[in-house]
Amino acid sequence: MKSQTTYKLAIVLVSIAAVAAVLLGTASGRGLLGLAPRTPTAPAAPIARDLPDTPGLHLDPTLPGNVRAIRERLLPSDAPPPLDRMWSTWPDEETTYLLRPVLRDHPRKVWHPVALDRPLPNDLYRTVWPEHPDGELLLVTNGLGMRRDGPVAAEADGPRVLVLGDSHTYGLVNNDEHFCHLLEQALSRDAPPGTRPEVLNAGCSSTGAFEQLGTWCAFQELRPDAVVVVVFTGNDFMNAVPYADYFASRAPRLWPELADMQRYQAVQRELGTPVAQGFSQAYVLKHKPFEVKVGLLATLNCLLELDRLTAEAGVPLLVALLETKRDVEPHDDPERTREILAQLELSDEDYLLNRKLGLRLAAGLREHGVSVLELTPHMPPRDGPYFWRHDFHLGIRGHAKVAEALEGPVREAIARGR
Repeated sequence: MKSQTTYKLAIVLVSIAAVAAVLLGTASGRGLLGLAPRTPTAPAAPIARDLPDTPGLHLDPTLPGNVRAIRERLLPSDAPPPLDRMWSTWPDEETTYLLRPVLRDHPRKVWHPVALDRPLPNDLYRTVWPEHPDGELLLVTNGLGMRRDGPVAAEADGPRVLVLGDSHTYGLVNNDEHFCHLLEQALSRDAPPGTRPEVLNAGCSSTGAFEQLGTWCAFQELRPDAVVVVVFTGNDFMNAVPYADYFASRAPRLWPELADMQRYQAVQRELGTPVAQGFSQAYVLKHKPFEVKVGLLATLNCLLELDRLTAEAGVPLLVALLETKRDVEPHDDPERTREILAQLELSDEDYLLNRKLGLRLAAGLREHGVSVLELTPHMPPRDGPYFWRHDFHLGIRGHAKVAEALEGPVREAIARGR
């Protein structure tokens, strides 16, 4: 009882301090963390302030954690941040560490002034991986922090594709098993003599749409012929919330109950990485439902801004939606997923929010003319499993299927961009 009272008092004090920071920051022309505005760039893309209904998607407004019910209860302060203000207050290093504390001392990542979060360049990391045929993985990055064995030339010898995404794009397979490498091989099979297609993997773990938008800005000088963003529906929406709050000068939201936060931390410690692959997002958004629209609209607006910037550069954009292991192959190792759901006290309906968010994002992007590829239909159960069972990231078969699914749309995008 005493810890609960102390926690609630802490929430009140932090909230008062945060509101004061916002008021003082606004009055002084600075943001929530005291950053002076920087020179704005070109006008930003139109902001999507609401979401279209998805045809064929049943949303019962009486269900807890439902997108429509939550949307109707949202306060005006949960509107998406203005994108012109976002560009004028892009986070510096210390601000990024405050928003993403894990980045400060991460052994395999570095802060980047534009991309914000990048894999360690020229890294060679060997790790035990019992499910892999070799019993281990060798993760290699080049001088740009890309999962690639060699350097990237300033001028391409053929079509060049830039791929953005989170840890599923960064990849937990060897470089030659990664979907970027396999897609590059497929594009090379019928390439004209003297040309060499490139598919550059610029993915980075634990990132979302804001970092991926920054990554395009950091690497646009490579002049790709097409850009692919792989959105993982299991945590990318949650990952967008801290930056969305920062850009909107909104105080971070704390857990309503201390016990909920403690359960979440305990299950993460006990069960490890699989918890972050859809379960953590479902749990956090169940207990902090006001963040559903924040994460969804922030992700949508970042991708619309990315579409505007790539269009200005004459580069087609393709957004590929990757769902979680449980959504793609629910009958593979169901006991493990049931255990995680039970420990987090999540229902099937709670977990379904991940899929609903992905469908709503796809509908919003298509409404604005953005090309979207949903990967789940390309992963039939007979050819699985597609994800590692102990880790829940894409495995060897999953990367092969993603490469196969991307080949046609990427060829079309390259043709449009040339």
